[in-house]
Amino acid sequence: MKKLKLIAAICMVLCSVVYLQCNLSKPADPRGNLYAGSATCIKCHSDIYHSYLHTAHYMASMPATDSDVHGSFTNDNSFAFTPSQKVVMEKKDSGLYQSYYINGKLKESHRFDMVLGGIKGESYLY
Repeated sequence: MKKLKLIAAICMVLCSVVYLQCNLSKPADPRGNLYAGSATCIKCHSDIYHSYLHTAHYMASMPATDSDVHGSFTNDNSFAFTPSQKVVMEKKDSGLYQSYYINGKLKESHRFDMVLGGIKGESYLY
């Protein structure tokens, strides 16, 4: 009976360790364990790293901020689908939005999270 209790205790400890490792460790990078990231490269390749920051490829996507979204957020920046339906780019305290109005009433509004492009055109994701 003592042997059975000892085995059960060992199993419980092992299960607890596995559970804690799965729930307390930081999530794995989706690009895999071999992905080094730019912070690693800058140590030896500073000149290449800094020149890359100005390329269209590097600037192809970024978080949507006032400085990265090139569209206008003035009151007259809207697109009318019909006389009663329009889409408006709006700047609010909580961020930059694209809002849909029908007969002057707000029906849907989405905050810009990401900006794509910016050289010849620009798209926004939420």
